[in-house]
Amino acid sequence: MISVLLVDDQNLVRQGIRSLLEISDRVRVMGEASNGQEALEQLACMAPDVILLDIQMPVLDGIGCLKKLWETEILRYLAGGLSNREIAAAISLSEGTVKNHVSNILAKLDVRDRTRAVLKAIDYGLI
Repeated sequence: MISVLLVDDQNLVRQGIRSLLEISDRVRVMGEASNGQEALEQLACMAPDVILLDIQMPVLDGIGCLKKLWETEILRYLAGGLSNREIAAAISLSEGTVKNHVSNILAKLDVRDRTRAVLKAIDYGLI
């Protein structure tokens, strides 16, 4: 079973996509959100296999939401003790891209190393 989170600011669009997806007995819509911020809040307590994101939405658009989802996903891998190479393999990015993301995470959390980033992320409830 594939679990899905639908994210679109138009209720009618979400209802239409839900109806199409629910035709299959292999897909289950776990939830819906009307903007990227709501999606992030829902993702704090659910882990769908797929997130269908609209690009243009109020509050936080699909691209902004996706960018925020990367910084938390990489933090989770950091918390697991994975190297940049292992993270890159797990999420299908190049090792250099992961290294850039880790550097951005360290800068945004205002810390010098991965351990402090993980500890601060836990304090902030990010992971």
